[in-house]
Amino acid sequence: MLLHQENPHGGDIYRQKIRLDYSANLNPFGTPPLVKEAIIKASECLSQYPDPYCEELRQAIARKEKVSKELIFCGNGAAELIFSYAIATKPKKVLIIAPTFCEYAQSLNGLEAEITYYYLKEERGFTLPKDILDRITRELDTVYLCNPNNPTGKCVSYDLLKKLLMKCKEHSVRLFVDECFLEWVRGAISLVGECSKYPNLFVLKAFTKSYGMAGVRLGYAICSDYELYQRMSETSQTWNVSTCAQLAGIAACKCEDFFLKAKTQIELERSRLLHGIKECNIQVIEGEANFLLLKAKIDLYNKLLERGILIRDCSNFIGLTKGYYRIAIKSKEENDILIKEMKELSNKN
Repeated sequence: MLLHQENPHGGDIYRQKIRLDYSANLNPFGTPPLVKEAIIKASECLSQYPDPYCEELRQAIARKEKVSKELIFCGNGAAELIFSYAIATKPKKVLIIAPTFCEYAQSLNGLEAEITYYYLKEERGFTLPKDILDRITRELDTVYLCNPNNPTGKCVSYDLLKKLLMKCKEHSVRLFVDECFLEWVRGAISLVGECSKYPNLFVLKAFTKSYGMAGVRLGYAICSDYELYQRMSETSQTWNVSTCAQLAGIAACKCEDFFLKAKTQIELERSRLLHGIKECNIQVIEGEANFLLLKAKIDLYNKLLERGILIRDCSNFIGLTKGYYRIAIKSKEENDILIKEMKELSNKN
């Protein structure tokens, strides 16, 4: 029996002695107190089934996103929605912007989908150029895009996103946009406002990163293709969003001040962390999210692991090679420790 699979993600703190986890890009302040209180309150009604339609949660998200509740579909984390979307759409030919989150490709396993990749170039700073528009043809069924991209942290301009969206609609191509990190980017414009006008658009979001709720498992999608939602519902298990997750999500929608405080902290620490790491002779790809992509000549993953610090080895991202690493941006005190350890490693090499 297969007990363990190789974990392609960050956050695996359970099988190693870790004092600092820089592999998962979460709110450095953790989970809002209001969310914790909501989870405790949920213990009073654990004997009841959760609402299978997530009515109150969807209403809270709708107010937060300023869209109709009917456009909201909730899931057991963003990962479940990625898989149920793939099963419901059954695409034959897919274009994925790479390097990016591996779940998009994994969700297509067993669906006989032909996957092609558009590779972002390091020499271009891993930015998405306008010639992506030339790759959109009627032969495609779906385009997968992460904005800001994981692991590069780079954003796509709203102008290019709109052109991509219109080109996809013109050629009857679905556009899947993962915005799970977009809230961390100052001045970024979400495509959520376009969902009611473009049924081919599917925007993915989650509470995980912004509100420190990775262990709760709660994600949501915004789309105006109601037939797609019906098919996704049919392929998802009943009661997939627990009572704890629903009440936690409702509470999180009231914690905007908590998140904005963390966002301000991230913006301050990003520039400080950038400067400190560059002094270690390590290349930094200057993204806009709450994490940084690094390129090092030393085995940074294992050397930091020996010091109890876990970072994300990005060598298994399609489109990247050995030597790329991703680190979260955390509190000043934690970042000071990371910079100190990295400087010591740099001096030894």
